[in-house]
Amino acid sequence: MFWFYFSRRVSEFQSFRVSEFQSYRVTEFQSFRVSEFQSFRVSEFQSFRVSEFQSYRVSELQSYRVTELQSFRVSEFQSFRVSEFQSFRVSEFQSYRVSELQSYRVTELQSFRVSEFQSFRVSEFQSFRVSEFQSFRVSEFQSFRVSEFQSFRVSEFQSFRVTKLQSFIVSKLQSFRVSEFQSYKVSSFQSYRVLKMIHLLFI
Repeated sequence: MFWFYFSRRVSEFQSFRVSEFQSYRVTEFQSFRVSEFQSFRVSEFQSFRVSEFQSYRVSELQSYRVTELQSFRVSEFQSFRVSEFQSFRVSEFQSYRVSELQSYRVTELQSFRVSEFQSFRVSEFQSFRVSEFQSFRVSEFQSFRVSEFQSFRVSEFQSFRVTKLQSFIVSKLQSFRVSEFQSYKVSSFQSYRVLKMIHLLFI
């Protein structure tokens, strides 16, 4: 938009200057022709050269100013566009670096949280497995000791009962044998005494 407006003003200014110069040349030529018939050829030529030089200097100065203005505006616009583009690239790069850094920090935090959670879960699982294994081993050992103790006590009690029963049987048998033998001896002795007394009586 700015460039179109500037080019339109320059072309308008140039056309205005051309038309002005043409009208000036026509007027000058007419006055020159009139003064040619009125004055000397030398003064006419001098005045013509002076006016031509002045118009040349004016047109040269104007074209120089127009060219200078155009180059100034072009360089100013280019520097503006360059600075705008640089600022855009800088802001774009900064936003890219910020977003990249943020995504990197988020990813790093997520990976840290995931690894921390995994290590926590692993340690929790390991501690759970260790405690479970320990409790299992303890309960297994306790049950083993209880069953061993119970079997030991049962076997000990059974052996004790057997031994006691055997000793009871033996003592009972011995007492029975002793009493039977004693009674046998007593009865045998008594019968012997009776027979002997009978024998003595009949002699």
